[in-house]
Amino acid sequence: MEFWAYYRILKRRRWLLVAALLAAIVVAIAANRPQVGDFDSSANLSVPSMQRFFFASGIEAELDKQGRIVIPANLLESAGIGRDVTVAGIYDHLEIWDRAAWRDQRQTVEGSAEDVAERLANRD
Repeated sequence: MEFWAYYRILKRRRWLLVAALLAAIVVAIAANRPQVGDFDSSANLSVPSMQRFFFASGIEAELDKQGRIVIPANLLESAGIGRDVTVAGIYDHLEIWDRAAWRDQRQTVEGSAEDVAERLANRD
């Protein structure tokens, strides 16, 4: 499965919390690695480039009169989302998946869950 195989939709308050946490993580990672100026030599990434990676694709969207939002084509393409999608409600947010990727992900998780259940049932 690709790293960005889905698109996540968050309420604004939740996004602000996630953004603050990600920003702190980026700074913490950078602080624990050898640096030359703003350049992280071990990861070949600067703090600004890491922040761009995490935050540049976030958009603010309003619902239209029919309760829909438009996800920009470049974000759909980068997530590998085609015409047929699955919208999954996950705890406090929505995820939009390409239908085939969602099916693959579900099969992987279900296989793992069955394996865990079998191991738990066979414990001595």
